[in-house]
Amino acid sequence: MPEKVLSFDGNKVKFVSSDIGPIVEKTTCATELKQIMLAADYLAKRPPPLIQNRYIIRTASVVNWLNNKVLVTKFCEGDNCEHLMRDDNNVLRRCSLELIREILLAMRIGGFMWGDLCPRNIIVSNKESIIWLVDFERKLILSDQPINKLNFSRFVRSYAWEEFNSFLFREEQSSFFSDILVDEINPEELVAVNSIISRRKRALLKQLFGSKDSYTMSEILTMQTLMADIATPFRIKCTPFFPMEIIDPWSCKFGGAQTYVELVLRLEKESEEGRYGILDKLSKSI
Repeated sequence: MPEKVLSFDGNKVKFVSSDIGPIVEKTTCATELKQIMLAADYLAKRPPPLIQNRYIIRTASVVNWLNNKVLVTKFCEGDNCEHLMRDDNNVLRRCSLELIREILLAMRIGGFMWGDLCPRNIIVSNKESIIWLVDFERKLILSDQPINKLNFSRFVRSYAWEEFNSFLFREEQSSFFSDILVDEINPEELVAVNSIISRRKRALLKQLFGSKDSYTMSEILTMQTLMADIATPFRIKCTPFFPMEIIDPWSCKFGGAQTYVELVLRLEKESEEGRYGILDKLSKSI
């Protein structure tokens, strides 16, 4: 089912049958409508390189904008990339990860930096040879030239590193992010805390380094690395276990950002078996 993905919010998104086929109704803001229209126009005029000599990238087609709050788009049929990244079949998994990696690289070359970049928002249609992008609430940068590696790396670390690591086993992460993440950062560069949208990130920075108006890039990277590490899946008795399936809904249900921070710092000290034991107990209260 399309809704069976991490962080799906059934209160905001509905899958509906219509005369034109299945559609998606999402309660959102006018910014998302504006950005999906801008992205669609950009991708039509400046298409990124073909992916695996086959796929083009498109946004979900807008059908309507209802009551100044509901975005209606056509349902994009295909394989949700989160589902592909959950697959534990070695051959299929390797093929899927290489395809998804190429999507990210094509975006950099195409000058397309998309703040909602995460597996659940990418649909692969083998039938149409289209990569469908859905969800445009976050920051969107459209450039008339390729994004340099450093800027794209910083963008991915800020918006997508945790999300992709939620479905990449530790031994897969280095090869997946090669040519995507670079380490050429100025560790003393300052980042204003009010420029960090995520409440979880701000709360974790405060817990780790105290309350400040700005944090160094070194501190930012420490925070991002911790979030990515806690999200990383592992195997328990050969069965894949995805920590964020429990961390995300449990934190949302029992206190939000501060609850998330407390749980992350608790899990940080544990082995994988210890993390599994803690999260398995928490799962019973969700």
